[in-house]
Formats: sequence, structure tokens, C-alpha cells
Amino acid sequence: MTFSDDDIKGLIRKQANLPRMAILGIVRTQGQCGTDRFNRLYNEATNGTLVPNDPPLAQQLVTGFQRAFDPAFLVNNMRGKGLTSYDTLATVLGITVLELLAQLRLAQDGSYNIYHDGNGNVELRDQVEKSAAIDVRQFNAKHHLYGVTGDNHLGSRYSRLDVLNALFDIWQEQGVTTVFQCGNIIDGEARFNRHDLLVTGIKGQVDYLIDNWPHRLGMTTEFVTGDDHEGWYVQREGIDIGRHIEAEAIRAGRSDLVYLGHMEKYLELKQGQGSALMSIMHAGGGTAYAISYTDQKIVESYQGGEKPNLLLVGHYHKFNHGYPREVNTIQVGCTEDQTPFMRKKKIQAHVGGVTLRFDQDDQGILHNVNVAWHPFYDRSFYAGTNWKYHWSQR
Repeated sequence: MTFSDDDIKGLIRKQANLPRMAILGIVRTQGQCGTDRFNRLYNEATNGTLVPNDPPLAQQLVTGFQRAFDPAFLVNNMRGKGLTSYDTLATVLGITVLELLAQLRLAQDGSYNIYHDGNGNVELRDQVEKSAAIDVRQFNAKHHLYGVTGDNHLGSRYSRLDVLNALFDIWQEQGVTTVFQCGNIIDGEARFNRHDLLVTGIKGQVDYLIDNWPHRLGMTTEFVTGDDHEGWYVQREGIDIGRHIEAEAIRAGRSDLVYLGHMEKYLELKQGQGSALMSIMHAGGGTAYAISYTDQKIVESYQGGEKPNLLLVGHYHKFNHGYPREVNTIQVGCTEDQTPFMRKKKIQAHVGGVTLRFDQDDQGILHNVNVAWHPFYDRSFYAGTNWKYHWSQR
């Protein structure tokens, strides 16, 4: 609703007993008057003679202001009348529509339940509208349960097969049937890590992996390969090392090692009429000062349409669960102790693995995402004792 200059000047004259800024606050109700316009109209309306000298007139103006801007006076005249137009209500109150809008704003500021229908009508309601209830039962349509690991570096003397086997024991007890592996499943071979190796060459490392990767009845490991370590064979020999590992495992009678892809794989999780995307990634670059920074930058770098709902990240030998841009990001830790290279670079190893649980509704949306971290410590913590890492429902 737009008010003329005369409407606003009339209000200024009527509220002459108030400070200039108080009058400005009134006429700016509902955004009807900017400061520049108000200053111009105020000067035109007052002309330096606004303050009344006659006490009865001054009292009349004060009384008029109280009547026009007392919220209690307003609501008493609105109660039980339903939707009423601004014009009708202003006439009943004996005030202008501009004054009415100012009074309605004051009433709302005083927590009165004033409803505007957007078509010039207003109502005092005796009930507060309730928000639509959300039926949380729809969130539990399908339950997902996975084990997640990465940076196992089999073939390195620093690899922790004891931790890896303990994790598989935990996952088996929890009912996990699929384990996602986020790269660097073997240590690979380069000039600077040869003294770290238990076995050398593609055949030596692949055979060692097949012989030592945990095998549990009913459990499958789905893995990606990294651009480093096993990826050095890709760069140097031009061999698809992941496909080669899977083929050699099948040849050896193991069908539980399933190759997903090099560096990154998107998996679509379908449910009902919707779906969600889970990315299994072996990232790159060095460890950041803040553990979560790498996850955040990965998510920020996605082009339109690439953003997954879940991102499982290997490479950094760290555990972290974040939620940048509404993506559940999980750095999955490692099963390798700190190497000489990591010691030199002051890089800590988070040794352990993850149990991942979540529900997915029929629109494909993920709920109740639960990331359980299973930490382990250096070898000496377990040496010479009967202590065993054990997970229990209790």
C-alpha cells in the first residue's frame, strides 16, 4: 500500500509532540517512507511552527497518539471480528490507514498474534499456527552397514596386519558384509621406499596381498587404487594394478577382492523413488594443518552435479568426520604405523578403521548417519599381553 505526501504530512502534524526520530519510526512502518522523503515532508509540514502552545491542544494530540498507537486499544477493537480490511478497521478506530499499520506493527512487536493475508486484510487470531508434523518413521526405510578402511600398505614392514585382522573381526561380529577400501591397499615400489618393503615387484606384492588380506565368510572387500604407491605401477609400467589384483585373486580362488576403479568411484545407492551418491576416493596432496581442511577443499572443488552425499577419503592416514556443504565426509584412517617419511614430515598416523551406518528413505535421502571409529595404537601396546581388541553389543 502506497501513501501520498499529504497522508504522511498529516501524520507528522498529528504527532507533533513526539521527537522527530519517533515520528520517523512511525511513518517508516511497513517501509512506506525513506529518510530523505521523510526529511523533506517533515520540513514542509512543520515550517518551524509545529509545537503547540495551547495546553489543551497539546493534550489532545497526546490523547490522539495514545488512541492511535496503543496496541491494547487496537486488539480490543479487532477481537472476534475475523478478517477485516485495513480501510474498514481504520475507519472504526478513527485513524488513517498509515496510523493503523504503525499500530499493527507495534501490536506484533508486543507478541499479539496478528495475521495479514497479503490482500489488505488483517485478523487477530486466537490460535497459533502449528508447523506441519514430520513423520520420522519415513527415515528408516533401508538400513546400510559397511566397514571402511584405507591406506593398508600391505608389503610394507610398517603395515599393521594385526589391526586389519582385528577390524575384520569387529565387522564380522557387527554383521558387515561389504568393506570399502579407499586406496593404497599395497605399498607399491619406488626408490625411496625400498628399504621399507617386505616384498618387492608387482608379483611379490600382489601375491603377498592375496595371501594376507583378511578373508571372512560372507564378507567382500571393494577397493579403489591410488595414484601413488600401487599407482606407481600404473605410472611406470602402464599396468592397471587394480584389475590385475582382482584377476590374480580370482586365479588364486579368492572372489572377495572386487576392484571398483582407479583413484575414485561413485556408487549409486537406490531406494524407493530416489537415490544417493557415495564416492570412494583416494585423494592426493599433503596433510593440511587442520585435519578437516582437505575434506572441505575437496567438496568445494566439485563442479555442478558432482557433489556426492557421502565421501569416503583415503590417503591422509587420518580419521575425521565432517559435513561441509551437506556432504558427510569421512577420512577413514589407516592400518600402517608412522613410516620414516611420515616421521620426517611430522605426519601423525591415525591407526584404525570405521564402521559406517545410515538409513535411507524412499526419496533416497540419508538419515541417522553414524560413523564409529575403532582406534588402535603402536605395536608395543599389545606386545607380550593377552589383551585383544574386542567389540561388543553390551
